[in-house]
Amino acid sequence: MQLKGEQLGAHLARELKPVYLVYGDEPLLVIEAGDAIRAAARKQGFDEREVLTAISGFDWNQLAMAAGNLSLFGGRKLIDLRIPTGKPGREGSAAIQDYCQRCTPDTLLLENEPGALSRVVGLFSQRNYNIESLTVAATEDPSLSRLTLTTIGQDDVIEQITKNLNKLIEVVKLVNLSESAHIERELMLVKVKATGAQRAEIKRTTDIFRGQIVDVTSSVYTIQLAGTSDKLDSFIQAIGTTSILETVRTGVTGIARGDKVLSI
Repeated sequence: MQLKGEQLGAHLARELKPVYLVYGDEPLLVIEAGDAIRAAARKQGFDEREVLTAISGFDWNQLAMAAGNLSLFGGRKLIDLRIPTGKPGREGSAAIQDYCQRCTPDTLLLENEPGALSRVVGLFSQRNYNIESLTVAATEDPSLSRLTLTTIGQDDVIEQITKNLNKLIEVVKLVNLSESAHIERELMLVKVKATGAQRAEIKRTTDIFRGQIVDVTSSVYTIQLAGTSDKLDSFIQAIGTTSILETVRTGVTGIARGDKVLSI
């Protein structure tokens, strides 16, 4: 059976199914639905909870083990299965189907699947936080993506943003790069008018900022520039907005300096 968010409360008041799959495009509604199921489970004696996060290399035998390893002194168990990619794969699908066939009244499976990017953006929108820039791409692990987001706010606002992001089921790990030494870069492509004497001046300015002219016509230069956001802003000021025809920026991406790595 499929339930909408507004139907969940009435359903949980009547009964508790052995398996729930929670998904949707509104992150806060997904969080609220998961919290409602957990609260209903606690009321019905599910006082144990085990969280499994199915990232790359996850051993799906853990799901069967979690269902079988009930505490001698505890009651019933809630298994909170989180799938950041939303794709359990062939092995995961088989493990979940096997669980469903063997589930007992003493265990409850809560499965969370994402629309990760939409939920992060939705959280910012609903909380009236502003996103200055956002970049996202796959990592060396195809099951995980790295999202770099820049925002501006007081310390208490940043702390609240961090707490809310950590509540999202899709977030495997969150790090504030600005708290330590780091490298940040942004790529910009900009088309500028380049005629007559302007051409030499624009090329000289581009060389000063260590940019590259990647496309040329009789009246237009397309310039590629990489660096910090401040460097790109300074280049735009140096060129002058009256000469600029079009600007495209990727948004900031960053990485910690030295041996420090973002690991799970």
